[in-house]
Amino acid sequence: MNWFGFTFWKARDSLDLLGISLEDVCSHIFAIGGTGSGKTSVLKILLRDILRRGGPNIGCLWCCVKPDEAANACRVIELAGAQDRLLILVPGEFTYNFLSFELTRQNGSPTTATQLLQDLNNQLSQSKGEHQDSFWANLYAMLLTCCITIAWLSKREKVTIEDVYRVMLSLPAAFAQVASTEFQSSSYAFQLLQLAENGIRNAGEMRQYKQSASFLLSEFIQIGSKARGAAISEGSAVLVPFLNSPMYETVCAEHSTFSPEMALDGACVVLAAPIMSHGPAGMLLQSIVTTQLSEAALRRLNPQTTTIVVRDELQMLINNPAKEAMIQSVSRSQRLAFVSGCQSLPTLQSAMGGNQAEQELHSVFANYSTKLILSNHCARTNDYFSQSWGQHREDFVSVSETKEEEKFDLLNFLMGNDRFLFSVSEQMAPRCPPERFLSLRRGGPHNKLLVDFFLSQAGRTYGPQGDPFTLKTLRQI
Repeated sequence: MNWFGFTFWKARDSLDLLGISLEDVCSHIFAIGGTGSGKTSVLKILLRDILRRGGPNIGCLWCCVKPDEAANACRVIELAGAQDRLLILVPGEFTYNFLSFELTRQNGSPTTATQLLQDLNNQLSQSKGEHQDSFWANLYAMLLTCCITIAWLSKREKVTIEDVYRVMLSLPAAFAQVASTEFQSSSYAFQLLQLAENGIRNAGEMRQYKQSASFLLSEFIQIGSKARGAAISEGSAVLVPFLNSPMYETVCAEHSTFSPEMALDGACVVLAAPIMSHGPAGMLLQSIVTTQLSEAALRRLNPQTTTIVVRDELQMLINNPAKEAMIQSVSRSQRLAFVSGCQSLPTLQSAMGGNQAEQELHSVFANYSTKLILSNHCARTNDYFSQSWGQHREDFVSVSETKEEEKFDLLNFLMGNDRFLFSVSEQMAPRCPPERFLSLRRGGPHNKLLVDFFLSQAGRTYGPQGDPFTLKTLRQI
């Protein structure tokens, strides 16, 4: 830096040390390391420098898992000099009617809203180790679509998931009930059906109304009480977590004080709904905001700002792995970046659905061009990187002693024994043996706050041997 002929030295930040540019960030960064490995510390250092270097041209959505994560995120944003753009979202202290946002966005519809809720339902099922049969999934989707359609046609922009829930629970269970005075006078479903019919604006809405009313008042009754009860139970499971305080005050408000576009416009949003404190509701809210922000980013034309989605414990926040892989693969051009962390590959695969999700695991993981591999005691994770980095030739020297009897030679004894046979051979060995991951420093006072990790970036090699990785060190902040 040169001002008025004087040269000032500019300190190198972590991006310089790792050889990462702001453009590289949009190809996504993944840190993987066991508990206490320093993974969170490394991510905080990187994010501080990314936000500092990008200035107002970079915003973020920081999702929180641990109770202290929101405070740490705020500290990183302040250290980056972005405190004027900091937006802390605490459930109950802001409003975000995500259902209305989904229905009123470009190309939004009851079908896209249903898909959003289905993804949440699958996320709940995967976290419990359950898998849904296709029949029940289709029935559940049809029920949700019809309930959302009726609620939307009756309340428009003011519709909330509470309306969908109340419609679902007040549906008739028998044909005789449909014509009963009690149903028509006290049922919330019947009340919204009337409002929807009176508020129809065009032929397309009339078709939607007739299809939904026919299903809810006829076809849904005919499937039998067992199937009907199972579908309602499945639909309720994903809605109920939002109907309790403080989440209710946030997502069931008719008007919103927050929109994902805020992060897309450069705000540094900290979603302080840690899963450890808010349980499934916190997990689902963060998944919704992440999904809707990502989809909004892909709809932008000529984006001027970069937005980073931060998820330190990805295994607790990943929603639809297939959709995530698709979004990540095209998000670079839309200046949407993902910075994620996880303890191990088996942990992430388990969150995606276990043994059946191996393909999804590799699809998501492959989209992170920059990987930081920290100390880990997971043998499978260490073997994965060791094998993916390949092998190289190593020279091995072997020594053996001849068995032939020789006369004693004093000169030979004094100058060196030539009775040993030496041989040199070449063998293939891992470039990075799995045990090397166990020797990496993990930060803390006993390591002078130093954290070691291997850096691997797609398409880059390091050192004279052309290794696909290099050892780096950062100091904790």
